[in-house]
Amino acid sequence: PRGVFAGSVTGDEVANGKPAPDPYLAAAAMVEADPADCLAIEDSPTGVASALAAGCRTVVVPHVVDVAPRAGLMVVPTLAGVHLADLV
Repeated sequence: PRGVFAGSVTGDEVANGKPAPDPYLAAAAMVEADPADCLAIEDSPTGVASALAAGCRTVVVPHVVDVAPRAGLMVVPTLAGVHLADLV
């Protein structure tokens, strides 16, 4: 709904789409934030690669394809029951 997000970035609005960091870097710039202060929620290896390359803290909820755990990545089966304090 209108007003829920401060902005959005789609793959065709950046020079390089995921897995390049461009979409996340553009979104962080749009809201004048350091990517290191941003939280990305992803569902695929390509999205995870993009978010991590941009320097975002990243949570993955695997959907169609499994995503292997790695440094800087929080893997959860669902966001149900996940609270802001869990992500800090």
